[in-house]
Amino acid sequence: WRKVGGVSAMQVNAALLLLVLAAWGASSLWLTSSLSSSRGEEEVGQLTSLGSVSSSSSNRDTRVAVSVGSPKTGTAQSGAVRLGGAEGRAALSSNGGAGKLKVTAFIGVQTGFSSNWRSAAIPSKYNYEMRRDVLRRTWFPANETEMERVEAQHGYAMRFVIGQTSNQTLEARLQREIAAHGPMLRLGVEESYVKLSWKSQSFFVTVYEQYDVEYIVKVDDDVYVRPDRLMAAISQYKQRQLDYIGCMKRGNIVKDPHLKWYEPQHERLGDGNYFSHAFGPMYVLSGRAAGILASHESDMLRHFMNEDLTIGGWMLLFNVKEYDDRRLCTRSCMPLTIGSYPLPTC
Repeated sequence: WRKVGGVSAMQVNAALLLLVLAAWGASSLWLTSSLSSSRGEEEVGQLTSLGSVSSSSSNRDTRVAVSVGSPKTGTAQSGAVRLGGAEGRAALSSNGGAGKLKVTAFIGVQTGFSSNWRSAAIPSKYNYEMRRDVLRRTWFPANETEMERVEAQHGYAMRFVIGQTSNQTLEARLQREIAAHGPMLRLGVEESYVKLSWKSQSFFVTVYEQYDVEYIVKVDDDVYVRPDRLMAAISQYKQRQLDYIGCMKRGNIVKDPHLKWYEPQHERLGDGNYFSHAFGPMYVLSGRAAGILASHESDMLRHFMNEDLTIGGWMLLFNVKEYDDRRLCTRSCMPLTIGSYPLPTC
């Protein structure tokens, strides 16, 4: 990064981002108690009612072992592992299986490893450490004590979610961050852009295996979230027994290998548009939908290049109830906003 007057562009971007998020967090915004029934609605302020949903499939409660991370150290290991925090901070579910923590929702912020742009063999595109720092200064718990307080008082868990790396320097740096700020959810998959659909699969299955959870929220680390509004929305999802919620999209199938969203398996998708699926930066699965996913052998499910398309394909296969909720993807601060990401790159 070039420095101007002793201040790097990275630091300027971070400062601007903090100002934007602080201004929003300080605003006195309210949450409506209704959802929109119109698909593709761009103006979230027009959300008025909950629309019809499709029929759901039955849930097979067959579970699989997954590789997850140690709550304190983040070291990969297999089998059942408690995912962070003090052992007795939340009541164990009486109907969710032995050793499972009962929470209304699990909010998993997907993040990665930050390598040096100049010296790394494969440099990372983003500064993930800075992103996590910005979130801790705004809407995400700053340390383990805050994580425990949120779980005890509000009934939902929040973790950064990250896979594995063979780079010992990056791993050591992450361990220092974990020691300072609290546990992360470590997955037994390689942290790589081309492995994002495998990471999401591991994320949903891991949370389902370890928590008695009603809804699991997948969020990217450049999204600003209002957890209070999210929990109110989850109450709505629960009332209507929704399973797959996000900003639904379609669009032309990308067949040109020179384009960003190129899909190598495009011939399997036909010549028209993609099937309906949720926009990747933020979407929600019910615990029921995650249970159906966990009941399938991993190698029996097809992975596409794009993570959000892959998850959407599985939800289509499972015939779950989906809903298009535009509050999860607003481009500006609005009275109904739950998630927004018109943020500077950091």
